[in-house]
Amino acid sequence: MDLIGFGLLASITGIGGGTLRDVILDRPVFWISDQIFLAICLLVALITFFAAHLIQRRYPVLLWLDAAGLAAYGVLGAHVAQRSGAGVIVAAVLGVTTATFGGMMRDVVSQETPLILQKQL
Repeated sequence: MDLIGFGLLASITGIGGGTLRDVILDRPVFWISDQIFLAICLLVALITFFAAHLIQRRYPVLLWLDAAGLAAYGVLGAHVAQRSGAGVIVAAVLGVTTATFGGMMRDVVSQETPLILQKQL
């Protein structure tokens, strides 16, 4: 995969879930009004492109970091949804959507079984 592919996958992963949440809540999409989120995704893609061989050997560490990210973005997504007027159950569902949808889109685009649906998690 080339650098453009890394950028695409990093962007899908990093902003995909929050984008879907914002569209469902009919609110401005967060990364359009503050482009730092997109810039961070592209910076991470650049770093990963050149350091992928080092990162791949530490797959178990990546799984733990991914789990921590899922928890953090689940809470953040639910908080954003609740502040937008969503009820408790809808906020919880949108929290899960925020945390998981970007990674699921990345895996589908990469023609892999979504990581969140694999047995090890």
